[in-house]
Amino acid sequence: MSQSQQHFRSLPYLSDTSMDIQQSLQSGISDTSTLDQSIHHEKEEDPESNQTSLMAWFELAALCALASSCSIMWLSFSVVTDVSVVWLNVDISSVSWLGNATALMYIFTSLITGWFFEKYGVKNSMLVGALFNMVGTWVRAIAIICPAGARFPVAMIGQCIASLGQPFVYNITTKFASVWFSIQHRGTANTILTIPFGAAVATLLIPVVCKSAETFPYVLVGAGIYSTIVTIPFLILPALPKSQPSVTAGTERTPFLKGCRTLFSSLNFWYLMIIFCMVMGLETSILTLLTPIMLPYGYTNNQAGIAGFVRLFSGFVAGTITGPLIDKTGQHLLILRLFVPLLCLTYVMIYIQILPNALWVFCMANLLNGLFTLMLLPVILELAIEITYPVSESLSTSVLWASSQIISFFITIIMDKLRSGSNTTPPNNMDNALLFAMILACVGGLPILGFKGKLRRLAQDKKNSDQIAIRKSVHDEEQPNHE
Repeated sequence: MSQSQQHFRSLPYLSDTSMDIQQSLQSGISDTSTLDQSIHHEKEEDPESNQTSLMAWFELAALCALASSCSIMWLSFSVVTDVSVVWLNVDISSVSWLGNATALMYIFTSLITGWFFEKYGVKNSMLVGALFNMVGTWVRAIAIICPAGARFPVAMIGQCIASLGQPFVYNITTKFASVWFSIQHRGTANTILTIPFGAAVATLLIPVVCKSAETFPYVLVGAGIYSTIVTIPFLILPALPKSQPSVTAGTERTPFLKGCRTLFSSLNFWYLMIIFCMVMGLETSILTLLTPIMLPYGYTNNQAGIAGFVRLFSGFVAGTITGPLIDKTGQHLLILRLFVPLLCLTYVMIYIQILPNALWVFCMANLLNGLFTLMLLPVILELAIEITYPVSESLSTSVLWASSQIISFFITIIMDKLRSGSNTTPPNNMDNALLFAMILACVGGLPILGFKGKLRRLAQDKKNSDQIAIRKSVHDEEQPNHE
């Protein structure tokens, strides 16, 4: 062995990464842990069925549109904070509570989504989410005809109703990908669903449309119309594909309560949950507070919208990279261990680069932060499913999203409380809040040092695919003998 190889193996972090990557597929189902013992024997399937149908891509497009509507609803007020303050006749903290209400409702509903997905199926779950979102956005629009003093409570009621539907949309992504997509496209589908199309539209277009309190009603009506349009497809789209796209798609999953015990007894799942809470808890809070962060430094709503769009545009870049990468290589662990430290570094950049007259410098920090965040999002969701298989995808995803929303709720409140007073320079700045976010990111990334998981679901799919291929090969060789 060369000196360079010896040096590489002497670095625990890199050595562990290399060893895990090499062994993840070979030993993915050979571990004798509690999780492995609960894996059921897979059904033998026709290899012709292990394909992604054209209808799956239509379903994916419909779900992406619905998710974008939910994001637009969530950010309608926060991306134009100063205009919202005037139109709602409240202070900045009250506007922030519209976002906090979304997090609270998300937490409440997430408690039942894992069970609901398994009981009533993917299509019904998406339809329920779409209906809640549509009703809530139109209730918010009622505030347009209310007196100024009544607008905020009406808007809050509508925000809460719409937010009840979000977990039925966001928490379903991994289950949806498992039901509709083959192993060659599962990661890509999940990555596409995590691209923040709606948030990008909201941060870029709402500040352009809404330049004053008089034009804010257009935002509410537009959100209501769009929420209605994206609900229609779920009334007519099929509930399931004609043939299952992978062997594990038709496998019976661990019962709900047993699955809960399995998740919370897995140390590796706890590690992932802490990392996910850091990644998405901070992302949600920063995106919610981005305008208040920038306004004290002399930036406008439009400029804050540009920074938010740049941050979210990186999600499109992340989607083109991460999905195909994990589909073709299965290197979930490598991506996780490379990008978590880089994400922590970008929070340091954001803290030191929020300066007057430095928009593009701050935008670059946001671009890198958004890129690493949105590259990690689908990887962590997929990895949680892999290491806990055969626990239902919907259960592990619901737990991750619910926990991240709990953390996001408290992070947003703390960051808002850390806003400086009017006698500081600049007045009402959020420098201390960004320092808090930077420290939290660095601490929240530490569990990556202890994480060691195996790709159980992928290994099971590959094992069954290999067995099917062997049987097909033997059948093809024997066929001429019967003629």
